[in-house]
Amino acid sequence: MKFYSNFESAAEKLKEFLADPATTEREQAGVIQAFEFSFEQCWKAWQKELKALGVSTPSPRQTLAAAFRQGWISPEKEALWLQIHEDRNLASHTYQAEVATRLFERIQSHYSAELRAALAGMKARQEDVP
Repeated sequence: MKFYSNFESAAEKLKEFLADPATTEREQAGVIQAFEFSFEQCWKAWQKELKALGVSTPSPRQTLAAAFRQGWISPEKEALWLQIHEDRNLASHTYQAEVATRLFERIQSHYSAELRAALAGMKARQEDVP
């Protein structure tokens, strides 16, 4: 069973949005929204994967903690994922230009690649399922 199909679609859209330079506030807002969708679909895919293992995680933070325990997120990436989660919550404040700019830069420099790495991990785990 594919837990990640919605996440894969959202991550592809984020990658597509980042392929061209975002030079306007509107374009940056589109990238930020694509990031929000990608993060939401990522934690929900992990949540489904965890449920199949008998682990209940009703919130994003609990899901991230369980993903750490499962080894799906390496210890050196823990702080980054907590920042991703915090920035996802901060995304609703992108009407503040400084917040939007900082968030856009982090999405571009780190978050997009980390989300794609999470997707690759999900795909690899699904391939290992008989």
